Amino acid sequence: MKRPLEWQIATVTAIKPETPNVKTFTLRLPQWLRHRAGQHYDIRLTAPDGYQAQRSYSIASAPERENEIELTVERLEDGEVSSYLHDVLVVGDQIEVRGPIGGYFVWEAELGGPLLLIAGGSVLLALVSFTVAVAVSGDPLGLGSQAVASTVPPTTLPPSTTAVPTTITPTTQAPVVPPGWAVHTDPATGYQVAVPPGWQVVSDGGPRTELRDQSSPTLLRIDWLLDPQADPVSVEQQASQAHAGELDGYSPARLEPAQFKGLPAALLEFTYQDGETWHALELGVRTPRHHVAMAIHTRDRDWGAGWALFEAFKASFVPPPT
Repeated sequence: MKRPLEWQIATVTAIKPETPNVKTFTLRLPQWLRHRAGQHYDIRLTAPDGYQAQRSYSIASAPERENEIELTVERLEDGEVSSYLHDVLVVGDQIEVRGPIGGYFVWEAELGGPLLLIAGGSVLLALVSFTVAVAVSGDPLGLGSQAVASTVPPTTLPPSTTAVPTTITPTTQAPVVPPGWAVHTDPATGYQVAVPPGWQVVSDGGPRTELRDQSSPTLLRIDWLLDPQADPVSVEQQASQAHAGELDGYSPARLEPAQFKGLPAALLEFTYQDGETWHALELGVRTPRHHVAMAIHTRDRDWGAGWALFEAFKASFVPPPT
C-alpha cells in the first residue's frame, strides 16, 4: 500500500520569465521523487491568520532531472496563488509543495504508443515534460513535429543595449544526463554536454563541435569564442548577421536576452532553406572567459522532437569552468 504524499518545503533556486505573464520556477526538493511525464505538484500558501490557498501546476521538467523540478505558471489577475508566485516570490524563498500527483495522463518509454495528445492553455505544460521524456527516450512514438507549433514569423532584430557584465557568477545547478546518454568533454574549454545513443561527436579541431544524429539530419552545433568583448545579445546579433550571409532564405524569428544557470545568455531562433525549411534555436552563454553558442538544427517538420532534444541538451550542458 502506497503511503500518502506529504507536504514538504521546497526552495526556489531560479525564476525564469517566459512571457510577460508566464514564469518558470525551479524548486529544489528535500524529498525528491521521480515523476512521470504528465504529473503535477500542488502548491499551498498559508497566510498569517491561517487562511490557505492551494493550486496544482503541471511539471515542465524532464523526469530524469534529479532533486528539483520546474513548474511553469501563468499569472491570472484573480489568481491567489499565481499572483503571489509572480509578484512576491524570489530566489531563496521557500514554499510548501506536494507531489508528484496524477496517474490518468502519464507516459513512460515502456508504454510505447501510438498516442494522441490534445491540450490548450496552461495545460500545454503537461505536454512539455511528456515531449522531453519522449525525445530523451529516442522518440519511440515518432513524435516528429506534432508536439510544438513550428512556424515562426520573421522579425527585425533590435540593436543590443546590454552592457558587458563585469562579474559573472554561475550557479551550481547539477547537470541532468538522461539514462543511456554519454558525456562529451570539450578538450579546449572543458564544457560538457550529454550525447544521445546513436549520435556521433564530430570536431573540426578548432572551436566547432557537432553532435550528429545517425538516423536523421538533426544536429547540435557548439561553437565558442575566447574572451569576447561583448554581451551575449551582441554576439548573437553578430551571429545572426553571419547566418544571413551563409544560409539561403535566412529568416530570424527572435533574439532576446536570457539566463542560463546564473550566467548571462541570449536566445536566437531562425529558419532557413536547404532543400526544405530548416528550423534552428541557438543559446549563447557568456562564461568568465568564453562565449559558447549551442544550436539545434532540424527540419521544420521535425521541430517538435528537435525542440525537446534541445531542452535535454541544455539540461545536460556544463559551461566551461573558467
